[in-house]
Amino acid sequence: VPAEVFERDLWICGLCGDPVDPALVYPDPQSASLDHRIPLSRGGSHDLENVQLAHLRCNIAKGNRILAP
Repeated sequence: VPAEVFERDLWICGLCGDPVDPALVYPDPQSASLDHRIPLSRGGSHDLENVQLAHLRCNIAKGNRILAP
């Protein structure tokens, strides 16, 4: 599922809007990660509509907050 989401999102971070380099891998802070718009800990789902590509650093900084669209 992550690869499908990353392609759908055109390798653009849903949190900062900058491109994500597909060649970078975890634990590089600029690597791709799967962000839940509504975090699982806040009742969000693991459905395609609730996930987006995010840089690992952006995702960690967001934590379990729900950001306005």
